[in-house]
Amino acid sequence: MKDYKKSDYALNKNRKGIVYRNADGSTLEITFEKIAEGKPQFTYEDFQKLKQFSDRIYLEQVKADSQYSYYVKGTYDEIPDSAWLATKSLEEELFGDAADLPSLEEVRRIAGGVLTPTQKRRFLMYLEGLSTVKIADVEGVSQHVVWKSISQAKEKIKKFF
Repeated sequence: MKDYKKSDYALNKNRKGIVYRNADGSTLEITFEKIAEGKPQFTYEDFQKLKQFSDRIYLEQVKADSQYSYYVKGTYDEIPDSAWLATKSLEEELFGDAADLPSLEEVRRIAGGVLTPTQKRRFLMYLEGLSTVKIADVEGVSQHVVWKSISQAKEKIKKFF
């Protein structure tokens, strides 16, 4: 886990301006005064909004780094006899062998004809690579509702292949 005190968030939070860390480790601090020199219409309130936004972005980065380093200890490829951990792709789950895979256009066509509008929307987002968590967030519903909708959509589509 990264040292919090050395994080971009801590660096930015404890400075007067907005701080950017360069690839070489050096920093650049942009203050209200520097911006206001070239833009007299720029207010201190505008700068505070930018500062709060940068603090929020850096905090999200620290949280993401913390979660990643806490949960990701390695890949299951490193574990002997871990083949049972592998999951099938959506295509393999729906259609079986790779030789039997229909085209994406064909799946979209069938989805349009047999799924409800909600199932179709969620299934296509899932097919495009969005997770059930992200779809739930976008639609303002629970992940379970999205998962159930996609599961029902899969069952309907399987009947055509």
